[in-house]
Amino acid sequence: MPTEGFTNAAMQWGTDMEPEARAAYEFYRAEEVEQVAFATFDTACRRIT
Repeated sequence: MPTEGFTNAAMQWGTDMEPEARAAYEFYRAEEVEQVAFATFDTACRRIT
């Protein structure tokens, strides 16, 4: 399986800023974000209800 992929400046910025964005979301929503590798729409909806 190939491990190489495409990235550009915008994608790198998103990767770099994700921890800060996650912390801000947790703070303003008073919620803890659970990081997962992959979630389908069905899985996400079941967790909300």
